[in-house]
Amino acid sequence: MILGIFRALRPKQWVKNSFCLAPLIFARRADDSDAVLEAAVVVVAFSLLASAVYLTNDVIDRHRDRAHPVKKNRPIASGVVGVPLALVVSVFLGAGALLLAARQSMTVLAVLGGYLVLNVAYTFWLKHLVIVDLFAIAIGFVLRVIAGAEAIEVSTSQWILTCTLFVSLLLAASKRRSEVELQGSEGGTRQVLSRYSVRYLDLIITVVTAGAILSYALYTMSPATAEHLGTTNLIYTLPFVIFAVFRYVYLVFERSEGESPFELLVGDGPMMANIVAYVVVTMLVVYAP
Repeated sequence: MILGIFRALRPKQWVKNSFCLAPLIFARRADDSDAVLEAAVVVVAFSLLASAVYLTNDVIDRHRDRAHPVKKNRPIASGVVGVPLALVVSVFLGAGALLLAARQSMTVLAVLGGYLVLNVAYTFWLKHLVIVDLFAIAIGFVLRVIAGAEAIEVSTSQWILTCTLFVSLLLAASKRRSEVELQGSEGGTRQVLSRYSVRYLDLIITVVTAGAILSYALYTMSPATAEHLGTTNLIYTLPFVIFAVFRYVYLVFERSEGESPFELLVGDGPMMANIVAYVVVTMLVVYAP
């Protein structure tokens, strides 16, 4: 039972909340212990709230999930975790997340509250609306970056927010593409899939891929970025970003592995090596004397 509850929290998905740490790194606050603690708290808060949302969503979708070749094995859909227990745990996790956010500031609380409202709307309505469902997913990532910035009281670059939007749209569109390939255009367990085609999603992926790379490149070359960091060397991190995007698109197109984006990211050796190299180089550039 305990293992089933833990699986239902989808701990592998917590890696998404690393987006909250972007402001900490690029604001040059990673060497500030107080800022690191506040950023860590907001990561924990988002993890708790996301898990609360997953539990509730799985309760609502349990009947449809039983018809899915993979989702049928989820703890709630398979009956390992009962509906009443899942809802109780969801309420406790959600309350804990909001209390942590309130401890930081009312602004952080408002951002997490907005994330909660967005996900409730997604569960009951937005996920059935073509294109809107992609933006609903993407905005969740943008809110993570904003919360991370508010937690350490720094402003975020508009280019970083734009890049986050494009990257998250890439993840969302790739997920839909893999779902369409797996379940077919008739929609399977997700109604909105009947309104998408692989060809159309490929077009979206092409556009947002270009947008993600271009917006990050513009951020690295921005005079404001150079002034803030005291260096123009952030441009040398661009090849790692390009490789990451190209590798991800390769895995989605050639191996149809986009249905679980973050499991794909952490499970692919070349991708993980590239991410580690990117973090190391970025830290050297941002924090070099």
